[in-house]
Amino acid sequence: AQPEAGALAVPGDLPPGGAPMFKPAPIAVPAAPQGPSVDVKPLVQLLHAGTDETKLLALEAVQNLATTTQVAIIEAGALRPFVELLGTGAGKALVLFLSRASHNLDGIGISDAARALTALASRDMGVASEAMGCIDGLVSLLLAGSDKGKEEAAASLWSLSITNNKLKMAVAHAGAIPPMVKLLGVGTAAGKEEAAGVLWTLMSNEDDRKATVDVKITLANALDLVHLITCGTDM
Repeated sequence: AQPEAGALAVPGDLPPGGAPMFKPAPIAVPAAPQGPSVDVKPLVQLLHAGTDETKLLALEAVQNLATTTQVAIIEAGALRPFVELLGTGAGKALVLFLSRASHNLDGIGISDAARALTALASRDMGVASEAMGCIDGLVSLLLAGSDKGKEEAAASLWSLSITNNKLKMAVAHAGAIPPMVKLLGVGTAAGKEEAAGVLWTLMSNEDDRKATVDVKITLANALDLVHLITCGTDM
């Protein structure tokens, strides 16, 4: 019988004549790493440089990895191909990665991961609900990170806060407002811009005719905000 339209051809399938015409050598796909300490380099290399076919064959292996091992793949620099391969299935690993944001005070890769999570959450309510789990970790980075780390945290919280009203309120209730106001006054130029974006988002609410939260800004912070609006990040 002929395979159904769109079905994947399996090496060794029988043709109409009965005997296999060829049996190509199987494509080598790294086995899913196991154990508490795993080497994810083979999978990372495959995600970066593998063909579409080998990536498709690796999909099940990557899906069956422990979430902590999937996070190791993200930390190894394979964020983009990992998300492209798993789609919304990457949500849990992204949330865990972001929840640990304060473990790296420079916040390396944090805003990129947050943007990826935001994109997934915007089209999947399940991922949007899971995203609530990383807010506290991002606020911790906002409080304790380096200047670059605070900038990354602010950018991440801004991305998540514009996804939906529940995430916006979660950002406010997690205590992000005071350090965000402080960042507006003493952060890097980019950090100030990110902080202004977060505060603007938190103060707006499309559902009601009043601000979502009460954001108190000092005169000095307000002047910084006016400068940002009129002059951009050149402060």
